[in-house]
Amino acid sequence: MKEGYITKGEAIKEIGVAFGTFEKYCRKFGIESIHEGRCTYYERKQIDMLKQLFTEQVQSHIRIIEKWTGRKVKLV
Repeated sequence: MKEGYITKGEAIKEIGVAFGTFEKYCRKFGIESIHEGRCTYYERKQIDMLKQLFTEQVQSHIRIIEKWTGRKVKLV
């Protein structure tokens, strides 16, 4: 594996989204891949940025649900 890079499979697993969703967000944010042999690599810092975006987005949705229901939401 390349230093400072992560494979596509590892990135998808780390972020916790479906393959198509991962591809869509990579295109949307201009995250480029590097193809080497049979593997596709992404820069680790870009994947960490994408992971943070998904984490913040989930927290935003939780706050909205809590406001609508008037109950505390626990993510399990």
